[in-house]
Amino acid sequence: MVNLAKKIALITGASKGIGKKIARRLAKEKFNLALIAKDENKLKKLKDELSKENIDVFILPIDLTENNVPQFVIEKVIEYFGGLDILINNAGTALSKPLLETSEEEWDNLMTTNAKVP
Repeated sequence: MVNLAKKIALITGASKGIGKKIARRLAKEKFNLALIAKDENKLKKLKDELSKENIDVFILPIDLTENNVPQFVIEKVIEYFGGLDILINNAGTALSKPLLETSEEEWDNLMTTNAKVP
């Protein structure tokens, strides 16, 4: 079995849902984590929780849909950890309404977040 302890994983959409569960699981496996999401307060709480696993946790509250942000995030994570081993593209969004009631702005945000952001 491969020992993945101290490998560096970047997780987008890390502050809730699936991303948060992935972060918890990888923390138990002793990964060092870069957690990316919009909500700074949720990221700070998760960092406090996961730091108890004796791992290094880097948080970056940022909106991935802004221009050039994905590249910026990768650069910051590599700057902080000195490298990156695993990228988990988990950030996503959904609309709970009929397509005909969806504005162009809502559609653009949905497609940017789910299809364009790496």
